[in-house]
Amino acid sequence: MILLSSSLVYYSIAMITTLIISIIMFGVYHKLSGKPKLVSVGPPTQLGFFFVILNFVGDHIYKPIFKKPLIALEPSAVKKRRLPDHIEEEIMGPTYKNFMVGVQALHNSLVSKDCFFTTTGQFALQQIVYTHVDIGSKVMKYLYEHKQKVRNGTAEPFKPVTRPLIIAGLPRTGSTLLFSLLAQHPKSRTLRNWEMFKPLPPPTKEMVDCDPRIDEVRKLQSMVDWIQTNFTKEFWKIHYYEAGAVEEELLIMMPNLMLLTHAILLGENSEFNQWYLQQEGKEFIYTFLKEFIELMGSNYYPESHWVMKTPVHSLYPEVLMKTFPDAMVVVPHRDPASVVPSWTKLCTYVLAHYYDEKDSRLCFNREDICRNTLSQMSTAADRFSKYREDNPSQSEQFFDVYYHDLVKDPIGVVKQICQHYDLEYSDEFEQNMKKWLADNQLGKHGR
Repeated sequence: MILLSSSLVYYSIAMITTLIISIIMFGVYHKLSGKPKLVSVGPPTQLGFFFVILNFVGDHIYKPIFKKPLIALEPSAVKKRRLPDHIEEEIMGPTYKNFMVGVQALHNSLVSKDCFFTTTGQFALQQIVYTHVDIGSKVMKYLYEHKQKVRNGTAEPFKPVTRPLIIAGLPRTGSTLLFSLLAQHPKSRTLRNWEMFKPLPPPTKEMVDCDPRIDEVRKLQSMVDWIQTNFTKEFWKIHYYEAGAVEEELLIMMPNLMLLTHAILLGENSEFNQWYLQQEGKEFIYTFLKEFIELMGSNYYPESHWVMKTPVHSLYPEVLMKTFPDAMVVVPHRDPASVVPSWTKLCTYVLAHYYDEKDSRLCFNREDICRNTLSQMSTAADRFSKYREDNPSQSEQFFDVYYHDLVKDPIGVVKQICQHYDLEYSDEFEQNMKKWLADNQLGKHGR
């Protein structure tokens, strides 16, 4: 016991001494290099002081000495957070094993000499993956237990998802505007942001917009401002993201590594980006998505249809249509010359604390990230177009929307969509859309 206590004392003294020396060295470094400048491609925010110190220790002391990141995602830690194989296979099907292949690819990319992520970026991604994997595991456990009850005759199966209205085009094509308007349909059902962080138990229709869990998720999401000051305020200027608002289902695909912006930033040739772009073996992601939506409809099922949206769908059209064979798919279009820079900017904003523009070793090459964005967008566009060409019998399930038409007459475009799919279009729906447009005018959050 005395030896243990002495060891703890010595360890504590060593840690405190290391911290003091690091702070002194950082002060010298900071003095010589001048005051930190605001990043020019990311939001005009500052990294929190603790994370400035963390980066200094990890990026300028630990990594140069040990040739590896101070903090990194560990596949073994991810595996411990998942459920036994037989449960995952029952919920997600035989391709569930591709998840750990993706985890290993992500780990390899993060520890690669080509990865420029700062220590803060490594820490942030580690926590994102752990958080979403934990959410996914809780959902799978709930689904597995419910399936057992159904087999035992003590519960009814969840209602299936029928004719979901899915927006599946490229990002920055007006898809968020269209999604928000379609979500105003009084008989539709759209996932809220908070539901994908704290989904259990599923909310009722009466509680979905006033559940106490909304504030819990707001507090959770505000933690990013601890890392990057005023991040939320600045990010809202280019993309509104709020716990109580309707949100695309990408959040509930993140437990299965649908890390859309991270794949861009890690680079075109990174092992994770290559895994991410492969359509083969992604069935487990969509099976889980369908199971989740059915779960969330158990206490609040739409009178008419589900409204869904994420640009991820454009990468995996075969899997999407196999999972939702009767889907009504809306495809927004916009000039790629506008899409690529707009999407690249959003990626550099949302991941601003992953890089340091003052140090070329810790920042991306602008030409590389633009080329990767273009490559990912062209892959998605080509893949989706080819699917449509190869499946003419499904042509009526798709509806094309053009950006200039949407901006000019958004309500008119929605009316055309409803006519095409024979969906009810009511005065209440139109008034809801007009109110949303009035409440969410361009520049509401500063831009």
